Amino acid sequence: MKYLGIHLDNLFNFNAHIDQTVAKLIPPVNMLSRTAKLQWGLGHIALKTIYEGAVVSILKYGALIKVEAIRKNKKFANYKRIQRLLNIKIAKAYRTILYDASCVIARVRPIKITSEQKVQTYMATKCNNLEYDAPLEIMNWRHPAEIATVHEVQNGTTYTVVVYTDGSKIGGSVGAEVVIFVNGKLVQQTKV
Repeated sequence: MKYLGIHLDNLFNFNAHIDQTVAKLIPPVNMLSRTAKLQWGLGHIALKTIYEGAVVSILKYGALIKVEAIRKNKKFANYKRIQRLLNIKIAKAYRTILYDASCVIARVRPIKITSEQKVQTYMATKCNNLEYDAPLEIMNWRHPAEIATVHEVQNGTTYTVVVYTDGSKIGGSVGAEVVIFVNGKLVQQTKV
């Protein structure tokens, strides 16, 4: 039986759904394979965009209801096979590469982790009424200096730790120094 795009069988092990999904993805993956060879064709950015926009959404569709079955299902290896084929094309790697290595080199999350993350996000936001802060890509992380709170010295206040910094640039050379006092005693002095 098919309901809302999910193929259900009498054991609720989602074997039929996995088979149908893989059968649906084989033709597009083969087309992409013909247009993305090792030395020519679509670049890795275009392939990764196609993968994340089309293939991942198809693979993780219905993850909320099938996550338990997929964790135990041996047919889930078919999802890994589809992802590995695309990872090879994204990374411009050779066919002999292993699944886990292909995920690392192509810089994509394994489909099992992606599906489980979708379930965890849903559970955190809808079921537990928690605020959820979605993970950021590394390039969007804030610089550590922007996160730390730096307080200026206020007159009349005694501090146990005092840090002095200085930097300068002369010609093409740059230098910096840090001096740290704890309870008025010099504990660290570093010069670069």
